[in-house]
Amino acid sequence: MGHEIALNELDPGVRNFVGFLRSKGFNTTDSGDGESKPEEARIMPWPHVFISVPGAEQNLIPESQRLLVEMTAAGLDVQPGDIQATYDPTQGSMGIIQLVDDEERYIRQFQWWS
Repeated sequence: MGHEIALNELDPGVRNFVGFLRSKGFNTTDSGDGESKPEEARIMPWPHVFISVPGAEQNLIPESQRLLVEMTAAGLDVQPGDIQATYDPTQGSMGIIQLVDDEERYIRQFQWWS
């Protein structure tokens, strides 16, 4: 696992959701709420969270499915396209799960307390 940024250093609109994902054992590597940073500093113009998955060859699909189960169990209405998983074999065995809330249905609104 890499350097984990403290929740209070993240964009306000993703803190609760990233905290939830971390509590479930997901290694979040990038996130943003699509509005807190200046436009030129945003990776995406909408809420998103990226999750790194070591050993992608064996773990990317199971971790993507586990993410869906955890989100559904939390009462979130996950739609097709919300969760995307990618793997580039030229970059070692690390995979990335990309969670994009371009319709702004849950990341900013998510309420969770550990």
